Amino acid sequence: MSSGAVNEHVLGSAGDALTCPREATVAALWDQLKKHQVVHVRGTPTSGKSTLAQLLKDYVKRTSPNTQVYAFSWLQPEVLEKKGISSSLYYQLLNFQTGRPIDTDDWLNMRNMLLIIDEAQVSYQYDNLWTDFIKRIASDGDEGRRVILFSSYGSPAQIPLVHGPVESPSMELSANQRVSIRSLSDNNQKISLYFTRLEFDDVVARACKRSGEYVQPFHLSPESLDYIWEFSNGHPAGTRLVLDALINSEVSVYSLYHHLYF
Repeated sequence: MSSGAVNEHVLGSAGDALTCPREATVAALWDQLKKHQVVHVRGTPTSGKSTLAQLLKDYVKRTSPNTQVYAFSWLQPEVLEKKGISSSLYYQLLNFQTGRPIDTDDWLNMRNMLLIIDEAQVSYQYDNLWTDFIKRIASDGDEGRRVILFSSYGSPAQIPLVHGPVESPSMELSANQRVSIRSLSDNNQKISLYFTRLEFDDVVARACKRSGEYVQPFHLSPESLDYIWEFSNGHPAGTRLVLDALINSEVSVYSLYHHLYF
């Protein structure tokens, strides 16, 4: 696979005009990565993991241009097996998914590198990746190598995954290395998959502005905003669904009124 190939599993940019940039959250996440080298983000489907991964990629490329960023969504095992990629060699797994020469074994020698892995739960079965690569990076201290894993399942607690006996987990993570739908420690209060209130307000403002391009601008009262905030609990997909339903309803009523009276 050449590095210039277009691959659907390689993460793109979060360029949607309705996407909140989440600057404070992403900046705090990058700070945690610089301090702790490895971070595990766990959340259910539609909780905003892939979008946050894309936002982080864009942020690091913009603010830390000397950092080489590799970002992809982990491929299913059958795809890797079909291509003859060895499951026991982590560097072949990573090289194939990032479009690098397949036998290049230099990941542990890199400096100023960030590896973003979405759908990382698919990687749990590859012990070599976790024990020989991720665990070493987590224990090396700040050598300029950083890994963040976005997973749909896997415990958000101290042990992200277990293969074999519970007394010998693949690796353990501190509270500052774990992110979930809600903040897990006092030190990473700014980091969670769910929106903060400021981020929620930004999403609403963007949606209302977009609606004005097609019909009369859509506005919500402060009471309505508070109700949607409480109802959605800051869930990214939930917020978007509620706003879409309200705005589409407004568009339908406006269209009917226009059809009947004009």
